[in-house]
Amino acid sequence: MNAAAKTAIVLGAGMVGVSAAIHLQKRGWRVTLVDRKEPGSETSFGNAGVISRGSILPVAYPGLLWDIPKILAGRSRSVRVDPKALFGMLGWAPAFLRTATKTENRRIAGVLNALLALCLEEHEALMKEAGATAHLTKAGWLKLYRTEEGFAGSAFEREVMDELGVAYRVLDAAEIAALEPNLQPIYARGVHILGTASVDDPAAVCRAYAALFENRGGDFIRGEVSRLEDDGGTARVALNDGAILEADAAVVAMGPWSAEILKSVGVAIPLFHERGYHRHYRPAGNAVLTRPVNDAEGGFVLAPMAAGIRLTCGVEIAPEAAGPSTKLIDGVTPFAQQAFPLADCLDETPWLGRRPSLPDGLPAIGRAPGRNRIWTCFGHQHVGFTLGPVSGRLLAEMMSGDETVIDPQPYNPARFG
Repeated sequence: MNAAAKTAIVLGAGMVGVSAAIHLQKRGWRVTLVDRKEPGSETSFGNAGVISRGSILPVAYPGLLWDIPKILAGRSRSVRVDPKALFGMLGWAPAFLRTATKTENRRIAGVLNALLALCLEEHEALMKEAGATAHLTKAGWLKLYRTEEGFAGSAFEREVMDELGVAYRVLDAAEIAALEPNLQPIYARGVHILGTASVDDPAAVCRAYAALFENRGGDFIRGEVSRLEDDGGTARVALNDGAILEADAAVVAMGPWSAEILKSVGVAIPLFHERGYHRHYRPAGNAVLTRPVNDAEGGFVLAPMAAGIRLTCGVEIAPEAAGPSTKLIDGVTPFAQQAFPLADCLDETPWLGRRPSLPDGLPAIGRAPGRNRIWTCFGHQHVGFTLGPVSGRLLAEMMSGDETVIDPQPYNPARFG
């Protein structure tokens, strides 16, 4: 069948889903985008806004096994585990922990690097088309260390970046101050990741891409998906209001909710949620932060946003139905206040979001196992905003039978089958 005659339904209007919809549209598909909320309202809303060339290592770092007692005891600034989540972790934690070795980290980094090497140019291309370049700052980002010991702990990460050609500079205290003079002088060393950019409003960028999609003739439907069907010849999407959508293909790009909807067509993917929080602050006086900074020992990121200075914390593992907990973000707030002059908090309550994560640290991009008409594009963990455009391009090329920009095989969701 000619690609120009094909139709597709993309489920999920976050950065990944919107990007996939645009790239399918570019290849002649008639595309309908579906989400229960407005584009960019869920996971893509609450990140640090970094288009991060250097985020090549998985979450399961070498030495994680030794840190488990501290994490379970609630003494980690970067990870919190709700005891009620422990039973649910049994389905994915063993495979996740098997990646916490230098050998596995190197392998995963090499696979992620193929996508990350294209992340900024793919975002820039869409930003130009969508008229969203004003949101972009190309100043890299900083990983900061309060102690020489903390900096020494980044040696493996720097080694892998060297191996994969990720450009960075190691900074001393004076060089950190020259880049960000309003940071307090509490950092011994820093790593300035180059080839990296950031945006001042991730949700606005996602909405701009969605508007580009609609302006080019794409349809957006606000509705909640209840189930999928695939009879081998047609993909069907049922919405909670009773509507049934039909197309030649359906793309599941629903972030952390992707695995649940795939169950309706008998596909099991071991996806889990990493919860994260953010708050915004007004900078005190005339203080300015020009790029996102990650305090590795403090367990937080500060990022300059249109809404103020965004403070984000690490990872919370909790049952899906659990209410929000401020323990993790409250725990890092004093350390953030030590680092930068933060004045009034601008949010009554912290924002809570969920990251879609897979045990092996890689996204699921490709045809759903055992399904003819269902495709997947999710599981990007902490780099969904970064990798949305290049992942959407890769998926659209696969679905259209085009030559792919990189080898798609390592991301094949059938690896879980």
